[in-house]
Amino acid sequence: MSNPADLVPAGRPVRVALVCTMNQLGGTSTHVRHIYSHLQGRGVRLTLIFCSLQEKALRDYMIAGGCDPRDMIFIPNITKKFFIPFIMELEKIFVGGQFDIVHAFDVQSHVLAGLAAYRIKGLKVLCHCEGQFLATTVSWPKRLLYRVINFFLKDYFIRSLAVSRGLADELIRGGFRPARKVEVLHLGITPLDGGDPASLTYPGFSSGAPVVGTLSRLSVEKGIDRFIRAAPLVIGEVPAVRFVICGYGPDALRLRALAKELGVEDRVEFRSLPFTADIRDVFKTYDIYAFPSLREGLPITLLEAMSMGRPSIASDIEGVREVIDNGVDGVLVDTADPQAFAQAIIKLCRNIPGAVDMGRRGLQKVHTAFHVEREMARLREIYGEIACGGGV
Repeated sequence: MSNPADLVPAGRPVRVALVCTMNQLGGTSTHVRHIYSHLQGRGVRLTLIFCSLQEKALRDYMIAGGCDPRDMIFIPNITKKFFIPFIMELEKIFVGGQFDIVHAFDVQSHVLAGLAAYRIKGLKVLCHCEGQFLATTVSWPKRLLYRVINFFLKDYFIRSLAVSRGLADELIRGGFRPARKVEVLHLGITPLDGGDPASLTYPGFSSGAPVVGTLSRLSVEKGIDRFIRAAPLVIGEVPAVRFVICGYGPDALRLRALAKELGVEDRVEFRSLPFTADIRDVFKTYDIYAFPSLREGLPITLLEAMSMGRPSIASDIEGVREVIDNGVDGVLVDTADPQAFAQAIIKLCRNIPGAVDMGRRGLQKVHTAFHVEREMARLREIYGEIACGGGV
């Protein structure tokens, strides 16, 4: 191993460029914000590099989370369309910033940052994988291009972090990364409630009108239509129940139309959520949290809901199974089956003490197994290992 003093001079922080090219705000944006707020200035010097269609919204979201605008670089989204100008711009930023590590999120960032860093001596690329490696939402020409570039770069990447064991297995089985370079690092969050189960309140349970809510980007892969299809079945058994969908996205009009088609538009409330909103205020209005997503890495919003003591019903899928112990600190269900989804909601509505106990156990699990300090301590170690010549 190289002498650390030759690579990172004593007293100098590890310089890391975080690269994120995803167009939509979501879990990755929140994750990057968490990394900045917990590691910046703690032996690490972070620069956030973005390229997004939603540049203003993303900038506002980051600043609202405490990110210093001087630590953010936004590359115009149009350069990404032609790849070569974007790669050249990234390379120029990497050289000028004298970075030790490039930390890239999402497959597009992996391949583009990998190409930009390839010719820079000593610069190492760390990949973070939070979702399906080649998502079906990406056009097939891009999927093919990313697969080909990844084939040539996969051994160049110093390490790949997967947020769940399921994603790690996908990377290895698909030949996207060699097993020796893959590490599972579960996402962590800052619990929202303060940690006192005795302070939890459930306004709908108390008033006899339970509120079942979800908080999500309104897009097809989030499965919100499943949530709506379960609503009339629940209403038939628990007449006072109400449903809330909080979020925004391209599927909003279709979902509203579905609620109207099923005759539950007056019982399913749609709420927009400003980027700067305190989501604790949202979760406090829910008694039960529903998470019907079709595919996830490790869902931040589910962890956040559990950290507020909300008994949660979630899709029985990879990633989510690593969060919920079925029947103990949450409920796993095939949300594609409206009857099964509805029955899980009805059961919690009819057994309020049991639902509250489940919510408290979920809160305790987040505090012990998914606390942000656990994740950030390991990530800080990884930065140090890589900067000092360590790798796999």
